[in-house]
Order: sequence, then C-alpha cells, then structure tokens
Amino acid sequence: MAEGNLTSVAEKMRVLRIAHSSLTPALRQRERAFAKRYPEVDLEVLTTERWREAEMDVEAAGDDLFPVRTARTYLSSHIQLFAYEPRPIIKALRRHQPHLIDLSHEPYSIACAEVLTLCRWFAPQTPIVMQTNQNILHRYPPPFNWLEQRAFRRVAAAYACSETVCEVLRAKGFRKPAPIITFGVDTTAFRPLQASGKRSSRPLTIGFVGRMLPGNFALVPDYFRQIDILVIPTETTRRIREQFGRVIVEAMASGVPVIGSTCGAIPEVIDDAGLVFREGDPDALACALRQLLSDQALRDCLALRGLERVKQYSWDRVAEKTYDLYQQTIRTRTESIGYPSIEFAA
Repeated sequence: MAEGNLTSVAEKMRVLRIAHSSLTPALRQRERAFAKRYPEVDLEVLTTERWREAEMDVEAAGDDLFPVRTARTYLSSHIQLFAYEPRPIIKALRRHQPHLIDLSHEPYSIACAEVLTLCRWFAPQTPIVMQTNQNILHRYPPPFNWLEQRAFRRVAAAYACSETVCEVLRAKGFRKPAPIITFGVDTTAFRPLQASGKRSSRPLTIGFVGRMLPGNFALVPDYFRQIDILVIPTETTRRIREQFGRVIVEAMASGVPVIGSTCGAIPEVIDDAGLVFREGDPDALACALRQLLSDQALRDCLALRGLERVKQYSWDRVAEKTYDLYQQTIRTRTESIGYPSIEFAA
C-alpha cells in the first residue's frame, strides 16, 4: 500500500481477491454478492485460466460486475501444490494498488506461499486476509508446516466457513482475528413452493444431494421442490469432515426440513432447524426419519425455523460480514504503522 494513497480524503476501497476456483460467474457467487452490495468498492478478481472443478475442466470467463484477471498454473494440478504464473499477480498489485488482498488459499499451500512472497516484494504494507476451510487437524511435515506458520505471521486475519475451521486454526496457534464468514445461498433461486404448488397427493419423498458438477447447479433448486426431507449422512474419515454443508442452507431456503449427521459443521449449520443424529449410526438415522415422516406438524415447524435461520446465510449477509472484516483490517493496519485513517467513498 503506497503511503501517498493513505490520506483522509474519501476514496474507493480497492480490493484484490485471489481465488483459484473463481472462474465463472456461477463460481463467483461470493464476489458477485459483494460487488452488488458494495458497488463503491473497486474489486478485482484474479483466478486461474482453467481449473478442474468437481471433475470438470472449467475455463475462466469474464464478469459484468468487476474485472477478472487470469494466470496460468504450474508445478501441479493439486489444489495445495500448484503455483501461479507470477507476472499477472505482480501486474495486478502494481496497477490496482489494493488497500487489501483477500487470498483464498490454505496457509500451507504453495500458492499461498507464492502470493505472500510477491506481496512482500510488491505490496509490503498491504494487509492480507486469508479464507480457509481446513477443518481436519493435520500436522504437516517440512516445508509445509513452515509455510503454514509463515502465513500465520504474515496475514492480518483469517476467515473461516465454520467453527470447526476456527478450532483447527486455534489448535495450530493462530491468534489473530478469525471471524466466521460462511458460504451463502441464493434465496432468489432457492425458495419454497407456493401453497398452490404443494403436492399433497404423492408419498413423502426423502432426498440426498452429493457433490454437484458445475453444469448441474441450475438443476438443484427444482430438485428441492420435489422432496420433503433432505438427509445429509456424511461420516468423518481421515480426509473428510464436513466443512459447511452448502446443501443444508439450500434446503432450508427451499422450505425443506433437514436431517444431518454429527460430522463436522453439520450440527452447527442445522442448529435447531432440523434433526441431528450420531454419524455412522443407521438406527439413529432411521429413528430421526420415522419421527419426521410421521409428524407433519414437526416438518412444518422445522421448515419455518429453517426459513428464519437461512437469513443469516444469504449472500447479502455474507457480503456485509466480509465488508466489516475488510474495513476493520484496513483500519487496524493503518493505525499500527502510524498512517492516517482512510475514509472510503460511500
């Protein structure tokens, strides 16, 4: 952050978001919601030229709300082991001169280490916030544990999609601000059936949604209108622990009650707006299903609770929390280095 830009004169907040999978508008819901909610912010997004997302090769596409820059990838196709071609990042740092960098990479990753190094050279005073979703406690061998601790020292804050992610950050010694800023849900696409559209003549339908391919995203809202209960039976493994459970909030927004296991963040997201059973216990799942299938009043009650609870997961609410983090991080950074506070244009 150049000293000359830090004045008390109102100016646009400039944010550079670096996220490897923000390739298309459909995959940029977080950024697009933020840009719509805060059009006064000068947002740029840097992503990969292409990435294999959910078993499909996805090419980067532009956006009508903000500039999208792309960089080629090197070294590996693994999400934690690849590196960006550095020149587009350097160019973005020099041209955009961001007040803040929002980095969507895990702290032990090669890409995170690379971006932090480039920022040290070309934007040494610019604060960095890191989006992290790792909620399984792994102790990595060198050099990854060194990269992780280096990232913890450099970033000003981290934001997590659930409390389980914060638990891992704290267990690894991260003591800086780490608010929970979840994934969101498009409440215009996911919404309950109108009363006239309810299907009372057919048997009750139990549904499950697994990993979705990008081309099938548009099919999901209609699927929720055809089911009466969503079941999320995820079980913890060495490599899997539910980080958030996006389909849970999509079901809630659709007025569909949810039954979920105790895996990872599922109970946190469901709270009192659904039923939770012990993961890996088929009898407990069967009991929850019988309870919900036999009780129309309970289904209606949980559906209403879900509709109320999902308000905190709207993309608008996510954008507000993100903006608050950005402002606080910039304010803390400017105060710590003795620069005048910045007044951003409204």
